[in-house]
Amino acid sequence: MDKEPKKYEIGFLVKLEEDKGELARILKDRGFSIIDDGEVSRIKLAYLIKKENFAFFGYLYFSGDPESVKELDKELKTSPKILRHLIISRPVIMRKIESKIDSEKVYTREISAAPAISARKITPKTEVLSNEELEKKLEEILK
Repeated sequence: MDKEPKKYEIGFLVKLEEDKGELARILKDRGFSIIDDGEVSRIKLAYLIKKENFAFFGYLYFSGDPESVKELDKELKTSPKILRHLIISRPVIMRKIESKIDSEKVYTREISAAPAISARKITPKTEVLSNEELEKKLEEILK
């Protein structure tokens, strides 16, 4: 029985911008298919990695056999052109769709790059103190 290919995301740091092609070649040689790729941008590293102060950061979305990912990880660790990498599986979000014809609830799988985060405002609690109360609190703190 054939397994369904799983979707992954890889974030990477490479020495040169052209080294992204090396990563794509390794993925294709291992039987993975590249779904999408992002722009590569030059960044300053917080600390030296393989004697490099600067690197090019990028990411790729790819799919393939889950059993081959461990071997891919080992190969990328030994590649001299790839400074660092991180492979994650993309989260699957179940969406509820209501059919207007049958009134049945149908669930579909949707791949999301990142889970939705709701933004909420946090209002600071402010307390108004008189000068006398403020002096008392300062004396308590200093004791």
